[in-house]
Amino acid sequence: MQPTLPLKHGILNLPVFLPDATFGFVRSLDNSDLEACRIPALMMNSYCLMQHPGANLIESVGGLHQFCNWHLPIVTDSGGFQTFSLIRENSKYGSISDKAVVFHPDGQKKKIVLTPEKIIQKQIAFGGDIIYCLDQCTHINDSPQIQLESVQRTIKWARRAKQEFVKLVLDKDWLEQRGLNCTPSFRVVVRWSLDEGAHLSFSKSALMASALEAGRSMRTTNCLPMLLNILPILYPRTIHGMLSG
Repeated sequence: MQPTLPLKHGILNLPVFLPDATFGFVRSLDNSDLEACRIPALMMNSYCLMQHPGANLIESVGGLHQFCNWHLPIVTDSGGFQTFSLIRENSKYGSISDKAVVFHPDGQKKKIVLTPEKIIQKQIAFGGDIIYCLDQCTHINDSPQIQLESVQRTIKWARRAKQEFVKLVLDKDWLEQRGLNCTPSFRVVVRWSLDEGAHLSFSKSALMASALEAGRSMRTTNCLPMLLNILPILYPRTIHGMLSG
């Protein structure tokens, strides 16, 4: 029997590929194209949507499904990848602390502050079927110490996110919350992060691994068999970035 993942806006037959609809649309395609290709769900980025078109506009029309005229499941990322793609690559774009991530999108005075609580609040307001905790992504070549620090911070954020999630949507059984493990390339850090993440007991299927820039690094590719062996079999395994590079 094919495994399935029931969500508010539909049932996903697994395994499934989700195209990137960062700003609420897939580039060069409209919804009729996606429906013709039988795309079952879309992946959107909460941080990017908060900038364009803006959280207030999305919330004013009732969430992402209404704004995008998309009636199947939507998965919203937390913006954690931007801690890598923006801040790690150029510190003028922001800073990271245990308290929050502060983005300066234009490299100047404009400021966007993301806390574990705020990103859960926004994703719930957006109406995503699966929402993500804020996480700190790392580069595959970062040192063991940096990898460990990022996972420790992500676990701390996940605890805060879980508390906010329970407070806001305890009665919404249809909503999935996922804990996101970063992409550390060192076995001991991966094992520790998975053990700690499992203790958080997110609702339904909650544990995942991200293979950041896997297409560009054999080190990440070699890490995948290990991840598959140690991720709990009851949890759907979600991999990001496998087609990049």
